[in-house]
Amino acid sequence: MKTTLLVFSLVASSALNAQKICDVIYLDNGSILRGNIVERNDSVVKIATCCESIFAVPAGEVLNIAQEKASRMAVVPRNGYLNQTSMGILIGSGEDKNPAPFSALMEHLYRFNKTIALGGFFGLEQLHENTMPLGALIKLFIPAGRTDLYWSMSGGYSISLEKPKDEGIIKATGGVLAGTELGVIIPVSQGAAITFAMGYRYSELNYNLTDWWRGDYERMATYRRFMVRFGIAIF
Repeated sequence: MKTTLLVFSLVASSALNAQKICDVIYLDNGSILRGNIVERNDSVVKIATCCESIFAVPAGEVLNIAQEKASRMAVVPRNGYLNQTSMGILIGSGEDKNPAPFSALMEHLYRFNKTIALGGFFGLEQLHENTMPLGALIKLFIPAGRTDLYWSMSGGYSISLEKPKDEGIIKATGGVLAGTELGVIIPVSQGAAITFAMGYRYSELNYNLTDWWRGDYERMATYRRFMVRFGIAIF
């Protein structure tokens, strides 16, 4: 058992050390490229950088190739699971009486490549009453070095969590929502980033009411709002 643990520790240590080594290409024009060499022959040397860009360098322009310990530069992974939690406000006016309701959302996404991610979201919003937005979204990314810009589109339903105290309201039934936003993801460590986004949100809230004159009737309040959001992303 001790021998097995020792062998496992040595293999794990070797793997970790291997992950910390990167290739370095020194060019005759003074430039330096760091990453992992993916192809090398008499005519060209190709290297994949930390930002997943691949550079093809003519072999005649290479002065030297070496290896060094890789710096732990924070980058946003271009595939895999992505969790994004954000808070903000919905600014504007409409048929409602709340000029800037609070909004908190958590998104669970799977990023298929550097361009597209699909997932769902839920959260808490203080519209006329407390509601839980629930739905699906798609994000389209534009890689910009270590930072990612994105455009997202979302749709779903706002579930009313309580009945407003307004006179005559019998039941709050929530309503549909849809939105779009532009944002940026800025990595701050190997597994986390900060986010900032602005966009537009349309939401509906429906109510069943009654009074002595009209009897039972329905009413819908709409929110057409400008969104501002800050948050964190974990990957």
